[in-house]
Amino acid sequence: MIEEYDGFVTIGLEDDSPSFRAHVIRTYYPPPPPGVRDEELYSISAGFDWVTAQQVVAWTNRVNAGQQEDGAALAEWDGDAITLTCVTGVDASGEPTTEVERVVPDGDGLYWIGVRSGWTWEEITP
Repeated sequence: MIEEYDGFVTIGLEDDSPSFRAHVIRTYYPPPPPGVRDEELYSISAGFDWVTAQQVVAWTNRVNAGQQEDGAALAEWDGDAITLTCVTGVDASGEPTTEVERVVPDGDGLYWIGVRSGWTWEEITP
């Protein structure tokens, strides 16, 4: 089952992580196996308008400045697209390996930041 609605999301990287207005898609997975709570079986994708996408990019770069551990990301604008470079691990020589995700606005002008990179957006009430 899939639900779509407008709301607010965050990523809990800091105690004071900001909230961002987003179009939220909540995707539910099949019924849980015994012992697994229902609320653990969905994922959140978040689409941002251009103004909010700028805020997400700025926050991402501030939080991850100088970071090279797995999961760190930097973002930059390339015209109307966002280039998101995520650290995915380290190679044999100890250098970080990266994966690049290019985020372009969809038909509604929304930027789905971190969807392919596996970002874990959380719904919140600001």
